[in-house]
Amino acid sequence: MEYRKYGQTIVLRLDPGDEIISSLTALAENENIRTAQVQGLGAANHAKIALYDLEKKEFHRKTLDVPMEIASLNGNITRKDGKPYLHVHIGLATPELTLFGGHLVECVISVTAEIFVNICDGEVGRRLDDATGINIFQFD
Repeated sequence: MEYRKYGQTIVLRLDPGDEIISSLTALAENENIRTAQVQGLGAANHAKIALYDLEKKEFHRKTLDVPMEIASLNGNITRKDGKPYLHVHIGLATPELTLFGGHLVECVISVTAEIFVNICDGEVGRRLDDATGINIFQFD
């Protein structure tokens, strides 16, 4: 992982073997990011994605272990209990050009990833919403 900060924007490059969620979490800790928007693209060879089932209040997971283009990476960084909290979605195209997408659990880079992290002023927290079972924005 290598990055540069330009004003309120961080330009991040991930290299082969880097994992997106752990890298973004480390970045948020190192730079004390409280609230930010994340977007990017790249290539991967391993990913775990999920889809939330509201009725069962659980995630259905899928693992992909093939060469993939990261067609879209979007999400945010907030805080929960004082620690970085990432909510990131991903669109992955497989060699057959089939697109899989959902909540990103884990993704290992095969070639590179180019990610922009746009830092917002202020802080948005998270709290558990009993009705949905997910951690929603909390504005203090």
